[in-house]
Amino acid sequence: MSKKIIILIAVFSTLLFSTGPAWAGTTEFKITPDDSDRTGEYFGRAVSIDGDYAIIGANGDYVDGWMSGSAYVFYWDGTAWIQQAKLAPGDPTDSIHFGWTAAISGDYAVVGAWNQGVYGAVYIFHRNGVSWTQQAKLTPSGGTDGMNFGIVVSISGDYVIVGADRDDAKGNSSGSAYIFHRSGTSWTQQAKLTAGDGAADDMFGSSVSISGDYAIIGADYNDDSYPQSGSAYVFKRNGTSWAQQAKLTASDPAEGNFFGCAVSIDGEYAVVGAFSDDANHDNSGSAYIFKRDGTSWSQQDKLTATAGQPEHWFGHSVSINGELAVIGSYYVASSAGSAYIFKRQDTEWTQQYRLAPTDGVSNDRFGWSASISGDRAIIGAYQADPNGSNTGSSYIYSLQGSATLTLTPDNTAPVIGDTLCVGVDIADVQTLYSAAFDLSYDPAALEYQSSTEGSFLNADGGATFFEASLLNDDPAGGIVVVGVSRVSDIGEVSGSGRIANACFTVIGGSGSDVSIGLENGYFEGSEPGTGIEVVESGDPSVPVEIGIPAGLTIADPGTLDRLDLSWDAASDASGYEIYRADASGGSFELLGTSTGTSYQDTDCILLNVAYYYKVKAISASGSTTGDFSVEASGTAAGLAGDINKDNRVDGRDLTILARAFNTVQGDAGYTCQANLDRISAIDGDDLVILTAGFGDKL
Repeated sequence: MSKKIIILIAVFSTLLFSTGPAWAGTTEFKITPDDSDRTGEYFGRAVSIDGDYAIIGANGDYVDGWMSGSAYVFYWDGTAWIQQAKLAPGDPTDSIHFGWTAAISGDYAVVGAWNQGVYGAVYIFHRNGVSWTQQAKLTPSGGTDGMNFGIVVSISGDYVIVGADRDDAKGNSSGSAYIFHRSGTSWTQQAKLTAGDGAADDMFGSSVSISGDYAIIGADYNDDSYPQSGSAYVFKRNGTSWAQQAKLTASDPAEGNFFGCAVSIDGEYAVVGAFSDDANHDNSGSAYIFKRDGTSWSQQDKLTATAGQPEHWFGHSVSINGELAVIGSYYVASSAGSAYIFKRQDTEWTQQYRLAPTDGVSNDRFGWSASISGDRAIIGAYQADPNGSNTGSSYIYSLQGSATLTLTPDNTAPVIGDTLCVGVDIADVQTLYSAAFDLSYDPAALEYQSSTEGSFLNADGGATFFEASLLNDDPAGGIVVVGVSRVSDIGEVSGSGRIANACFTVIGGSGSDVSIGLENGYFEGSEPGTGIEVVESGDPSVPVEIGIPAGLTIADPGTLDRLDLSWDAASDASGYEIYRADASGGSFELLGTSTGTSYQDTDCILLNVAYYYKVKAISASGSTTGDFSVEASGTAAGLAGDINKDNRVDGRDLTILARAFNTVQGDAGYTCQANLDRISAIDGDDLVILTAGFGDKL
């Protein structure tokens, strides 16, 4: 019989994109303040975005004193990002570094000034229409001189968290964090948080983030695993109380990784940076994704840059929102910097794009700060020189309008022997001139035949180069390498179309293990907007039909201790499951499996007792089973009471029964052969059966 198989177009978005700083089809917005004119303003030291509003800190700005600092609010008017306000504290003085950190949520913004006064201070601003006014100045209740209160801040609704990594709460620079709550227009300290195992020099509070009832605090100098391996702590609010829920550490800690240098939390997900991790090379950096299940947090993934290099410091800044995360890596390309967008699909996070500004140059430090909200990301480059040395700039990217890449099958219900072709289609891409990718497939189910170029890149008659071949000429490897590019000088192609086709012969397999996937893509264009987002191509799955074993027969081999089963082979079966019941139509229980078409049942076969059997086929992938065969029965002939199976009923059988008397299955001394009536314990009823046959022999 023919067999349908499931063809799942399993698409993996682990793609590299070589050029174009923006997500496909979008515009890069470069942000600078309208009054920038002084060296060392450091606009972009801190960035935060929430919906149509963004805030950028400039801690080196001269407002009313050297390094007094400022922060700028920008809003999206539908076509551009417009500066709406410049924020400064009501009491600016020299070197307070207002704007070193900043965050925004709804109509509220919070800006830190870690060197203000004895402890440091944090300022709350509120928007009314287009005006922003200072609503509160926050200082800690108690603390340590020079505690760096305000070195980092985060805001979520009516709650603000402030880091103080130099606080001596549990020893020199053990660190702390403070929670403030708003009621009306008043902000009051609700809690002071410290690590349950805090110790000197942990720097707890070097990074903070808050989302709803949860807060995460980094302690990147913590020595829990190794010196300065780092850790992060999750706290949960219950009413007005905050309690530590979890301590997070990397699954692969190492000395000097500084895990916890940056943290971000959103709902049940958190991301923690470890910028000095040697994941790819020395100090290449990494970031870790954690997920909450109830009250437990576990590491879900470890993120690294696909093109990570030594001293890139990937993970210096992190931000997570929904299924997207942005990771900053400010030391890339002689400190020009970059940032990476990752997207969650099920439990895996895959790199979607590498962001780099169109006008980036060495020492800009793009990626020092990063924030993401919905379909927008903002990246700070605080040492860029748009209006003088280190005046700084920031860049906002929209993540909407991505080009999409899909795999489309020409047959959603193939059977063995069919030819199955898939097309690689692209939609809404800008200025593409080359593409390369791997098609992966299951060689147990599909046999590669050939590939042809699609019409997209040569749509206007432009000359192209096309090649497709098995990786290392190994058909068992299941990978086809495809490449296509324009070789003429007539420009690039924008729009939608087919890049390539690949055809296979269906030779077997079943279930979801049979798939065609797209991996390791490389797409290049000459202008911003050439990035590709991979999306699934609908639902081409069809029902699975696995053959049903026929001709099941049960034979008595005359060995007094087994029954032999045999059946006809079923289509597309890699093995079989054998089931047995004590009565026709009864409860069938799994006995075992067989890779052939026969099976010997030696599981306590009693003489002159009928046993009933059914068989199921196991699919070629081993992942599913088919329907039961027709029931068949068999009986092992012999003498009732011949427990030791020596072809006679005598005192030796009586001795075995007596030794097992009053035992049940599982007891020491139990023997199934002595349970002649197969009911409960070995008792007098079994003795009656044996006695009735005493003296009989074959």
